[in-house]
Amino acid sequence: MKDIESAKYNRPFLGERVSGDLPIIYEDASYIYAVLIDGLGHGEAAHKMSETIGKEIYRCWSSNPSNIISDLNDRIGKSIGAAIGVLVISKNKLNFYYSGLGNIRCKVIGIENTENLTSTDGILGMRYRSSKDQEGSLSSGEMVLLCSDGINGLDNAQNWHKLAALKCTTIVRRIVNKYGTDLDDSSCIALKIF
Repeated sequence: MKDIESAKYNRPFLGERVSGDLPIIYEDASYIYAVLIDGLGHGEAAHKMSETIGKEIYRCWSSNPSNIISDLNDRIGKSIGAAIGVLVISKNKLNFYYSGLGNIRCKVIGIENTENLTSTDGILGMRYRSSKDQEGSLSSGEMVLLCSDGINGLDNAQNWHKLAALKCTTIVRRIVNKYGTDLDDSSCIALKIF
């Protein structure tokens, strides 16, 4: 079993005390789950939406991320809305499965190249559409990032190998501080394979 390092970082909209983004990292014996929830709007109302979804997700863990999203949608009310990205990594085989709804971005940074995984258009709770699972495998030295829509310009970043050499706690802070906007909640989750 390979080691998987992970970290998350969340910065609220400039002037707000709390964020509508909620990054979650959870693991059990077989899988590590990375979930990024982006409640609609900003401030206290968006924060409450994300917190409600975050409490429900602990009843929904599955190796299939689209099942997690569907189950969550069934559990929350239509007055709650959020974008969501769910990444599941098998600890033994290092296979990954990703599904997203809305504007959450997932980027797989390999040794040779990077790949953007796509999310289905829609909003959890308010405008749900079935999401699709994407899958692949990871190996040592590779990294996966989940970012909320408050992160801009990440596709223009270069020298990923230099960033990947850092600890995940440093990576997420650098991404939010360099690419995050002050006019939105900005969050990042990083997972790195050793």
